[in-house]
Amino acid sequence: MLGEQLADGPIPGVRFALADDPDAKVAAAVASHPGPSDERLRSLLHRYGARVAAGVAGVTATPPAPLEELTWWEPPTGRALREVARHPGRPLRPSSAV
Repeated sequence: MLGEQLADGPIPGVRFALADDPDAKVAAAVASHPGPSDERLRSLLHRYGARVAAGVAGVTATPPAPLEELTWWEPPTGRALREVARHPGRPLRPSSAV
């Protein structure tokens, strides 16, 4: 996959430039690899929505803020929620006492 080939490639910044690609598949490939900042991940989520959500949530380096944002999406995205649940740095919300 293109994102994998460029993860540690010889041209610095290419992977992050690809995150701005208008094709959601290219952006999803970039989002599913560690490295993008919290701000860039949120930008990808706002531009492409559910098409990149699972990829963003599946990266162990994703900060808690974008993960928490994914848990509040309407309608919820099943794959992204499963990835958030598996994430080691997932935000823990206190359960409501009933």
